[in-house]
Amino acid sequence: MANGLHSSKVASLLGESTYMIKSWESEFPEFLSIQRDSKNSRKYSPENIETLRKIKAMKNNGFDTVTITQLLHSQSGNQVIPRSPNIETSEELKASLEKLVSFIESDEVKNLLKVDTRLTKLEDDLVEKIEGSFQSHIASSTQTHIKINQAEFASIKEKISSLSIVSHQERELYQDEIKQERELAKKHIDSREQRFLAFVKEHQRKQGEQPIEPKSGIGLLKQFMGFAR
Repeated sequence: MANGLHSSKVASLLGESTYMIKSWESEFPEFLSIQRDSKNSRKYSPENIETLRKIKAMKNNGFDTVTITQLLHSQSGNQVIPRSPNIETSEELKASLEKLVSFIESDEVKNLLKVDTRLTKLEDDLVEKIEGSFQSHIASSTQTHIKINQAEFASIKEKISSLSIVSHQERELYQDEIKQERELAKKHIDSREQRFLAFVKEHQRKQGEQPIEPKSGIGLLKQFMGFAR
């Protein structure tokens, strides 16, 4: 039922609580056949709303359940005039019924139903606008996230490039340190060879031997070991 109203709207229209509306539905099920939508929510037709207005009016006039049931049957074609403890004569009952029917069929009630229909359409239009705005907001948020991710990726790429430069500099510095260590080691070895060569020459001088100029520190060492034997 596409044009039906939910229970909350019907309750607001009648000035009653949803609990009371559902209570009347249970109390007068043969007069209130309420359909449901695809979501299993109650949808009240204009006929349902008119019946509820009648029930409310009769409840406000002190009618009990039996009397209201008889009156509803009477209005549907079964002419049964009930006796009510609050109405003394049938004339008064007829006058009350005429007033009730006149109120239900009045332009005021019809205008209220039309206003509610217009409000329903306005509500649907508002929901569509909100949903469209929400979708636009999602799209905007997605673009923002993409830009943020791109900025973060650029930052990470810059850090990686910076680390690569630092790593290259550290390798060059390490190679320079190795080179310096090698030069120091070479100087140390040369110094030791010079001291050893001086020692051998001094030893040969004391022994009265002709000094021999070796080609290298290692050759001199071999020669000195031969003398020692």
